[in-house]
Amino acid sequence: MFDEKEVYKNIGLLSISFARAEENLKTILVYFISQNKTDDIIARTLIDDYTLSKTIELLKKLVRAYRDLEKELLTYLEIINSVRLQRNFFIHGIWGAPKWSATLNDTVFTIESRKIKYSEDHTGRMWSKNRHQQFKLKDIILIVSDLEGFNSKISKFIEKLEHYDFE
Repeated sequence: MFDEKEVYKNIGLLSISFARAEENLKTILVYFISQNKTDDIIARTLIDDYTLSKTIELLKKLVRAYRDLEKELLTYLEIINSVRLQRNFFIHGIWGAPKWSATLNDTVFTIESRKIKYSEDHTGRMWSKNRHQQFKLKDIILIVSDLEGFNSKISKFIEKLEHYDFE
């Protein structure tokens, strides 16, 4: 059965979980830039406008200086990078009204991206737009659960950095 409050609660949790993940990665970046000062105004100012993609790429470069942290952090970066495009679709896409699907026995959403995509192949050039994708409420709940697991692990990594000797 369609429960509107449950639907919007989970969309909110999705947004919050992605925001936490992004902020956690920026916190790690601040640690690397400022050598263990999480409140460093200069480091925060430098990365203020960083996208998730740019944050991931810079972390990949900086963690090379810390071999004992590298493998663990690169694993986390692979996880978040694998959902980055989906995150962009959720955050920047246009959500249709949720509807109950008796066939799927779940609430479904259609999300539209109006971003223009250009591609080339042997047949020529192509521009496409208005990509649509359908999600079930169960999909959203699973993604939120995965993100919260990621955030829990990355929070423990941040705790490790709090006591790390950056010298």
